[in-house]
Amino acid sequence: MATEGTPLPIQYIERDVLRVFESHLPPAYTQADYLQMFNLTDVAPDGKTLADRFLGDERFASDHFDDLIYTVRKIESLVKRLEAGNLSKNEQSLANNLAAIAVAQITREGDICPTARNFATRVSKVRPDLISPNIFV
Repeated sequence: MATEGTPLPIQYIERDVLRVFESHLPPAYTQADYLQMFNLTDVAPDGKTLADRFLGDERFASDHFDDLIYTVRKIESLVKRLEAGNLSKNEQSLANNLAAIAVAQITREGDICPTARNFATRVSKVRPDLISPNIFV
């Protein structure tokens, strides 16, 4: 849970989005880092969606609404570039990390999260090596 002054989990993704899109640097965090941050390393389902994981303690989420919207828009841009086959090396690394989050979420929790479903469906159509089209079967 986030406490005042502690970043919300989505802010780690925001930091990587800023690194990749604005500074043209590789992501600072690995797939393993993200899975640990978002509590996706355990095998037992906990019933949480990605929104639950990204926002953590919702008492502080409203303070970061603009950051959240920025990050969501950049992720949407990343998915569109992925669909067009037009990613830089650093963007591809970020896409790989986000795909690992979606796969872990769906594998562990099943099809309870519309965000994970949408992301996985779109990515699996163009990059089945990142997310299998059969993930929901």
